[in-house]
Amino acid sequence: MAIELELPGDKSLAHRYLIFDYLSGSRSTLSNLPKGKDVVNTKSCLESIRKQEPILDCGNSGTTARHLCGILTGIKGNWTLTGDQSLQSRPMDRIIDPLIGAGAQIDTVTKKLPLKISGTPLNPFNYELPVASAQVKSTLLMAGLIHKIPVKLTGKIQSRDHTEIFIKDQGLNIEISNKEILLDDTLKNLKPFEVTIPGDPSSAAFLIIKRILTPGDDLVLKNLLLNPTRTYYLKILKEMGCSIRFENQRNQLGEKVGDVLIQYRDLSELKNLSEISMASLFIDEIPALSLLITQLSGDCVIKQVQELEVKESNRITELHRMYKDFGIQKNLEYQNGDMKIFGDQSLQPKGFESVDHRLQMTAALLDPENIKDSIKVSYPEFEDHIALLNS
Repeated sequence: MAIELELPGDKSLAHRYLIFDYLSGSRSTLSNLPKGKDVVNTKSCLESIRKQEPILDCGNSGTTARHLCGILTGIKGNWTLTGDQSLQSRPMDRIIDPLIGAGAQIDTVTKKLPLKISGTPLNPFNYELPVASAQVKSTLLMAGLIHKIPVKLTGKIQSRDHTEIFIKDQGLNIEISNKEILLDDTLKNLKPFEVTIPGDPSSAAFLIIKRILTPGDDLVLKNLLLNPTRTYYLKILKEMGCSIRFENQRNQLGEKVGDVLIQYRDLSELKNLSEISMASLFIDEIPALSLLITQLSGDCVIKQVQELEVKESNRITELHRMYKDFGIQKNLEYQNGDMKIFGDQSLQPKGFESVDHRLQMTAALLDPENIKDSIKVSYPEFEDHIALLNS
């Protein structure tokens, strides 16, 4: 007997598909949009743009703010991009600097929200990404699309690749390699499209690791996004010895989609990996993965995780606080961008609270009674799904 679940649509795809729908003339059909507030914020901001409302509130969604920053540079008018207190504290310079370098008119003192943006033509530009960031990469490519200018990206381009996959699937002229991305199509427009958004693999990580940690029926996650830049954590779990199998794989708008079967194995049969690289490909799954690492024998170093410091919270300090609350004094070390997590730990969960939904969801894997609003905002179905795995 197996528990079968179909998860809410992938948030990264949902943000992008909503923006691509706007760029194609708002004639697309999108199904299985996630109900979490971040995607709702993107949808609401795009409606405000259509209505020529100059103030756009992104709430707590950094993806919304960064992607719309690129789009607004190509829309006539004067716009103010803002968000809640948490989002206003997060850095925007990695988006602002290359856009201003290409001629964008963005008025800011602190390089944080709120931003005042005036739509004005941009010049074709080449940019070397100093960090592996899908948000930066996507924002710059979206700016190229709306301005119809060539864009060349080099540097650290190995990160989530949904934007370039969609552009290529649309038949536009984009060249993609391990060293550079070249968008050079100033004639074609994006076409309207129809899609049922596949399940979110980042949300799936919490259910998968819950099944790995606790005995129970097999778990089958239907119609899940299987993009390799989003499922690298599954490769890691399989290397640890976890029982994971892919079924019914297919292609949808250039993206891999399929079902994932997870079977419980005794934790004594699993092993920690001494070192894990390519953190940019599983950055959002690190909190949940770290919990599993603490329960296996041996220690593990995850290399170059600096990006955790500029998420919804500083997830390195939040992880340290969570594990300390759970009774581990020596729970992790962070030095020169690398995070060492110690295994063979006994945890005693007790009411941990965080404004960061991924930290709160990680804590809830051990303490399912501790479902806070930060989780419900991001993944409203989480409580019901975890309850199924606990039954």
